[in-house]
Amino acid sequence: MTIDGYGSADHLVPLFKIGSSDIYFAVSKAHPELLRELDSAMLRIQAENSYYAQQLTEKYIHSSGANKLLSGSELDWLAAHQNTIRVGYRDQYLAFCARDKSTGELTGALKEFLALAPGFVQNAEITFEAAAYPSTADALEALKREEIDCVFPVNISICDAEESGVLTTVSLMQCEMYAVVRSAALRDFTMDGEVRVAVNEGNPSYETFLMDHFPHWNRVYFRDTEACLKAVADGKADCMLVGNYRINGISRLLDEYKLTTVTTGVTMDSFFALNRKDSDLYAILNKTINLVPASAINAALASYSYEERQITLADFIREARAGPVLSVGTDGLRDARHGRHRVYRRASQAGRRPDHRDSADRLQLGG
Repeated sequence: MTIDGYGSADHLVPLFKIGSSDIYFAVSKAHPELLRELDSAMLRIQAENSYYAQQLTEKYIHSSGANKLLSGSELDWLAAHQNTIRVGYRDQYLAFCARDKSTGELTGALKEFLALAPGFVQNAEITFEAAAYPSTADALEALKREEIDCVFPVNISICDAEESGVLTTVSLMQCEMYAVVRSAALRDFTMDGEVRVAVNEGNPSYETFLMDHFPHWNRVYFRDTEACLKAVADGKADCMLVGNYRINGISRLLDEYKLTTVTTGVTMDSFFALNRKDSDLYAILNKTINLVPASAINAALASYSYEERQITLADFIREARAGPVLSVGTDGLRDARHGRHRVYRRASQAGRRPDHRDSADRLQLGG
């Protein structure tokens, strides 16, 4: 039988997979025109989006049935690691992840994912341990030394991953990418010409993104985000790239350096990276990513994109001049936070997955 379908199969435990079969529409012989229309429609879908069937599978199948249960080899991997997965993450990278300066603990959307994920696995108790690193490159070096089991966030090509000896999971988070440019040069900025882009040292994700989408841009390296922004302001670079969920956190620097943003029209995914030998961990992480609703992740990203910024008196006075705009922004922030907590509260109930009616699905407060 198959339990990758609708309905409750919580009382069933799959033992092993014996095979698979194709699924077809059955059409009455009295209506051959319906068969022709169905065939035509499916061919058109395939031509317009060759990944459509895969997307449906990820949306409706991966989060149900047997995927809530770990296999024997996956359970063995957990047992050999005391049921603990050690996660290395990039510090000071909200809304995705950061080390809380007051508690020393992980904060950001990654924190919410690690809190939610164990509750969706029915036959194992998973514990996550998080450790901060100054950069993604530092975390990847720690992965090679086997100090940690996986790294987040990473965006590298399949080729680069193979050369580096790592695997990358399916995408956990996604953001729209913006170019930060001088306000005075906005009209003259074009993504098609020769562009000097400021890049944080030790961030291979942006290297891959640039090679995939803007291979003709010239990369100029600086030690951190603020140094990149200052380089753009001083004319040492034409732009830097930033995700939409991070714009609010650097808005004070944008104002100080007289910078603005322009959309690139492309998005960047963020994955876990792990050592190639850990194929069972790869399966465990992919299962948990598929089980946790995207709506919960989106709500967390939107909320933490606002929590990063601390409002000063100068900010308050400047924004108060906008009058009603400030109150609208405050209401939106409150709604995002309340929506996020509702999602997490409901998702923590055993055996229950939140849907779009439970959450602030696809909140756009981050940009």
